[in-house]
Amino acid sequence: MAGESRVRIGVLNRTYGLAGGIRCTLDADAIPAVNVPCDAWSGYSEKFTEPLQLIKCERRNDAMICYFAGCTTREDAAKLLDRALYLPMAALDYDQPYAHPLLVGYDVRSESGEELGNIGGIFKTPAHYIWVVESDGNEWMLPAVDQFIVEVRHDDRVAIVRPIPGMKGEETDDDGGN
Repeated sequence: MAGESRVRIGVLNRTYGLAGGIRCTLDADAIPAVNVPCDAWSGYSEKFTEPLQLIKCERRNDAMICYFAGCTTREDAAKLLDRALYLPMAALDYDQPYAHPLLVGYDVRSESGEELGNIGGIFKTPAHYIWVVESDGNEWMLPAVDQFIVEVRHDDRVAIVRPIPGMKGEETDDDGGN
């Protein structure tokens, strides 16, 4: 665990089948592809985790079905219920890079360098993902599509965006509403 970047994926909440599978309800809308086998950790909190080896992972609707080394029966899987699942960042791959849950907390700036807030959440619509940008106690929505996202700098935890007038909800009518 030392020096390894890991992220909480969701909660192991229900056994699946008879061969030791367990359903993980995800914390985020985006379902990652997981490069298996990989190290994993489960526990009631991040400080109290136990190491596991994730050997197989299947994507299902809004969840993942996980199979762990040494967990071959429904009874084995039941011992992991109600624990959070943590996976190494390097093992995760998201089909849509703007949906990656680790973007939450990134600073959002305009192309000119203006501080616009930070990403407070990400959710999916039928068309695409939306970033909820929080700034000074307010929220505004930014479609997470190439037309608005200029660049994401992971090393700096910054997203450079191109908002259009009215997107932030701050623009006022200069003629007094007439």
